[in-house]
Amino acid sequence: MIDTASIEASIQLEFHDFLRFQYFHTLRRLWIGLILLLLLLVGLILLLALTWISSPREIFTNVFSNFGQMLFFAGLGIFSLLGGPYIHARRMMRTTPELQEMTAFRISPELIQTRSATTRMECQWERVHFVQETASFFLLYFAPQIATILPKRAFHSQQEVQQFRELVLAQLGQKKFRKPGVVGRWC
Repeated sequence: MIDTASIEASIQLEFHDFLRFQYFHTLRRLWIGLILLLLLLVGLILLLALTWISSPREIFTNVFSNFGQMLFFAGLGIFSLLGGPYIHARRMMRTTPELQEMTAFRISPELIQTRSATTRMECQWERVHFVQETASFFLLYFAPQIATILPKRAFHSQQEVQQFRELVLAQLGQKKFRKPGVVGRWC
């Protein structure tokens, strides 16, 4: 049952909060592609094994002569995937002081309000695109790619976290409340 009282929380985003957010946004779009890439890699290894059985000498000269290049591009791809969100989060935290301000949230059945030293926002529930839950935060999307980060640690108790979930479900419905998926369970 939903308590009609508003939920209030204050939080200052830390680097690890924003880093988790960056990894979530990167991986939520790429995880299916990564699985397909992994399957392609397994298939390629099987193909190489079959070719090795039929002619071991040729495979050595053809494949292993280019091994350094393959290793370089694989390393570059892994660095881009893992290092890109880290570098972006670091740059954003350094160049956007608003991200590091103390932000106060007031969430009621009528509207969502946020307040910090430089910004104020008030939004009716009808304007919320959707709410995404992950292991460590809630993302309130006011447009498909514009989210406000509300870390779960901002709530005073697990009961308040549950109260927030129930409030979101009551205001937006099940369709606009996204529970943690594969990537969301890690971030």
